[in-house]
Amino acid sequence: MEHQFITDGPASDATKADRDRMVELLETVALPGPQPMQWRLSAKFAQAEMLARLRVDPTDHRLAQRAASMIDDCRALMGGQS
Repeated sequence: MEHQFITDGPASDATKADRDRMVELLETVALPGPQPMQWRLSAKFAQAEMLARLRVDPTDHRLAQRAASMIDDCRALMGGQS
């Protein structure tokens, strides 16, 4: 998301809205305690690591496609468009 803020303002607004809805959903269903924040931080660091490597690799491409598909599934569950 941070990378998108730098490169594409309008798309980053949509991404921020998706992120906010996903956080709200997680906070609604998560048990109290540190685990939800740990998940969020782990995901953020994993994304940063992926952007830092930024290389063309078939495995990375498949993982990116899978991640995009999972995000689309989350958007559909939240009533957004995929």
